Amino acid sequence: MNRISTARAATAAAVVLATTGGLIGVAASTSSAAVTCASPVFKRQFFADTSFSGMPKKTDCDSAIDQNWGTGAPATGLPSNYFGVR
Repeated sequence: MNRISTARAATAAAVVLATTGGLIGVAASTSSAAVTCASPVFKRQFFADTSFSGMPKKTDCDSAIDQNWGTGAPATGLPSNYFGVR
């Protein structure tokens, strides 16, 4: 059996198996998922698409929903158009 480093174990995917043994879903765990924001601050997640698929490229806290990124991207690694924030 291979040993997995602590850092790799923290980002390892959690696999959910159906009773038949088939794969029904995969959820990855990253440090961005560990972001917690105290009320009334909003937790926001940035995605590189508009369907919110995959892992967020960035997760942080924001005290107001009032951003205007103009023609730029909201964060490094995101496109300037057709990104998603929730």
